[in-house]
Amino acid sequence: MYNPGKEHWQMMKPIFRYLKGMFDIGLIYSSHTSCALTTFLDFDYVADLDRISFVIGHAFTIGNSLVSWKTTLDSTIALSRTKVEYMALAEATKKGIRMKGLISDIGFS
Repeated sequence: MYNPGKEHWQMMKPIFRYLKGMFDIGLIYSSHTSCALTTFLDFDYVADLDRISFVIGHAFTIGNSLVSWKTTLDSTIALSRTKVEYMALAEATKKGIRMKGLISDIGFS
């Protein structure tokens, strides 16, 4: 944001309070910890009388620590299960590429 106003500050205050209370919590990696980025991906149909939707989820771990996850209810109309699998895989792959770049930027190999 280039020009945050008072309302933006008011929205950020609870986040800052939360972070201040969590100062001593974090992810710890020792020299023996594997820094491999691992992705888990899953999806499932959710059918009701009005529509068919999909629950799509993915999780990323570094070593044994969960570092990112997302679950969405996707109401995209897909003609096949394969297309939904492809869409879920493409979304997780894009995020994985960003995660790998971030890991590289902070010095993990």
